[in-house]
Amino acid sequence: MTAFMLEIDGQRVEARAADTVAVVILRAGIVPSGERSGRGLFCGMGSCYECHAVVDGVPLTRTCMTTARPGMRIWTRDPGERS
Repeated sequence: MTAFMLEIDGQRVEARAADTVAVVILRAGIVPSGERSGRGLFCGMGSCYECHAVVDGVPLTRTCMTTARPGMRIWTRDPGERS
């Protein structure tokens, strides 16, 4: 599989062809600031909006429905928020 890099919360992360952004986030072990239940990705099919993030400047993007592309910039939290 072809691998490429993108950025999540300021970290460079490897992704693979056909990954969704949600899969890349989970594989990287990144926990979005709003996720406190520990259950991870909830529905994975675009119904619940719990996986939303800012993707390339577009807020409220459902990451489970968005295919990762090289060079993407994703924020799972407010860019000004500290972890």
